[in-house]
Amino acid sequence: IFHDVTLMSEGTWTDSLNKKPLEYSANEVAAMNFKKMSFKAQHDIYGELPLTNEIGVIENAKLSLNPAKWKGDVRIYPTALGKDIATLIKRKQITDISPEFFFEDILDGSKPAGIMFMGAATVRKGACRVCTFNEGESEMADAKYTKMQMKDMLSDLKSHPDMMDEEM
Repeated sequence: IFHDVTLMSEGTWTDSLNKKPLEYSANEVAAMNFKKMSFKAQHDIYGELPLTNEIGVIENAKLSLNPAKWKGDVRIYPTALGKDIATLIKRKQITDISPEFFFEDILDGSKPAGIMFMGAATVRKGACRVCTFNEGESEMADAKYTKMQMKDMLSDLKSHPDMMDEEM
């Protein structure tokens, strides 16, 4: 688990999609809605990559002010890809986390409003310069899940039988 990872912060950020700097005010960041809490190896906001791209979950999202920023705990699942990503983060070969979000409305045809958080992904260089991982904890080998978390993971596997191999 990587605790207190900055998921989004007020500031001016230029994303790789539109290449235009956008300012996110404290009020916009504070009002951000959370729809999905998935953590991915690569950006995939439209769900086009295999389900195995989802390597974890973001938990305990909390808002702090001055500057306005959302922080959360990133729990990485002990899958092969999850373990690889966690190792790269610990070695500081991956340092940034990049939020995925949609805008609920467009005001005046240009300024986005109503940020809807759709999860986050690992990136080499994120638009949000303060959205980075910290040291984390060594819990990958001894990952412990609640009954509810195990039920959720089992439900996901059952709804995607293509992810299960012959031995499962």
